Amino acid sequence: MGEHTVLGIYADGKYTELTDEGGYYNTYDIVNNAMFYLDEFSSQSYTGTLMLYKNGRSQKIDADVYSFDARSDDYIVYIKDFSTRRNYGDLYYKKGNGKPVKVDNDVSYIITLY
Repeated sequence: MGEHTVLGIYADGKYTELTDEGGYYNTYDIVNNAMFYLDEFSSQSYTGTLMLYKNGRSQKIDADVYSFDARSDDYIVYIKDFSTRRNYGDLYYKKGNGKPVKVDNDVSYIITLY
């Protein structure tokens, strides 16, 4: 197994490669017409740059992201600055065009309730 995975999207008869530095496990989430994904994935720290692909373009959300959960196409929670030695990081959320907001520190997991 390679260190990175190519992640792309095929829509409207056209293929667009989003990253060739994606992680080799579940590093994307699709909600409505949006895809959140990790770019520039590091297999040493298991982190990457959190990106949003929407309306035919990608935009950076934040760097050094370990895990994330998309709540809607414009609302995401994520853990960044994760320590693999201590097994926790800082929890953030970002909604719409707002800036990321730190919620808590020393967080290990994001649990989704349905």
